[in-house]
Amino acid sequence: MERRQALLAAPLLSQVPWGSTHAEPLLFDNAVQESKDQIYRNFGLKPNIGLQVRKLDRKGRMSDGPVLRACQEQVIPRCFSSTEDFFREKKVETKLEPWRIPSGTTPEEAIQRLKQLVESYPPGHDGIDSGGCRLLQVQPRYLYAQFASFIGLISDVEFAVSEDGLVQLRSALRSMAPDALGTVQTPPDSLVNAKRLNWFSERLRKAGWTAPEITEQTHPQYFAENLKAGLKTIGLEFMPEKDGVPKPDYL
Repeated sequence: MERRQALLAAPLLSQVPWGSTHAEPLLFDNAVQESKDQIYRNFGLKPNIGLQVRKLDRKGRMSDGPVLRACQEQVIPRCFSSTEDFFREKKVETKLEPWRIPSGTTPEEAIQRLKQLVESYPPGHDGIDSGGCRLLQVQPRYLYAQFASFIGLISDVEFAVSEDGLVQLRSALRSMAPDALGTVQTPPDSLVNAKRLNWFSERLRKAGWTAPEITEQTHPQYFAENLKAGLKTIGLEFMPEKDGVPKPDYL
């Protein structure tokens, strides 16, 4: 069994996702102990993220200026973005309205506040992100951080603040990197993106930001599809020692 686990894990441990300028670490420094003890690792495939002028639909309509990546999934609930959905008629609504910083706050100050929140983020809270988190880019008006699941699967999280005080945001779970047989899995996010963004928005609202909570009322299909998928078997924060149920198929 140990030999089989090693064979399955080996190609994944050495993989650097395409499009990445940062080699993914085996562990984030602030991962909880259960995640540190996990043998299987899968960091996922990094998408084309960052602020760019982007195509917004299949007809080639472009954004007016640099925007974050949209959520280009039709049926799998694994992403939220303030950029217009690529698929206009999709089963799962992923669009978020941009947040807004308080009057009198500069974009640079807002980014510093977001940086402080990432640095104080508690891995494992509410059963998510037990693989830890790290800041990768902090620019005057843009922030990029990574959050990792129990098995190390990364969620890419971005914030961009404009001069008018609007905050673009995106939080998305990656597709899993191919396994030893070349199979790519794209599971639902087990509500991790909603829980993570709600952790940030709760604290920002107390500081005067406009940052609405993500709920079953605002995004009903996101919650319904995750529940239908089965949070215990698909959930990437699975901890068998605590849950007392069989391991999911991909472990």
